[in-house]
Amino acid sequence: KIDKVAFREGDPSDKFYIILEGSIRLESKDRGYIGTLYEGDVLGELGLIHHHERSATAWIEDPVQLLVLKKKDYDKRIKPLHVYSEQARVREFSVLSAFSGWTEEKLNALSIVTRDKRFSIGETVCKEGEDTLSGHFMMTLRRGTLEKW
Repeated sequence: KIDKVAFREGDPSDKFYIILEGSIRLESKDRGYIGTLYEGDVLGELGLIHHHERSATAWIEDPVQLLVLKKKDYDKRIKPLHVYSEQARVREFSVLSAFSGWTEEKLNALSIVTRDKRFSIGETVCKEGEDTLSGHFMMTLRRGTLEKW
């Protein structure tokens, strides 16, 4: 087990990471284990978008290859895409009956903690009994169909 740290909870948010290979485990003092990120996942964007400190510690679990962008490069190239994505999620949530009556502030908060994830045909979304973000998750289906096996 490698257990090196990419960044610690409370550190300044000054970089954006894309996992090219390997995995990173996220933990926080308040919530404990949050989840594990894998190849293709990103981390560090929330602190950069919302100008706050790191909300979790990122533990490197195995040899990992990261693409790292400094804040100025993230702000120029990636941030506009993330901000647009959050705004699109707010619009999508606002028309769902589950969120009717929610204030714009609550919808914005929800959009911040959600992520878009695309799956290939035949790819497993989740497995029964799997510890998916410690059991705290919600999925919405935009297009396509899901089959239960």
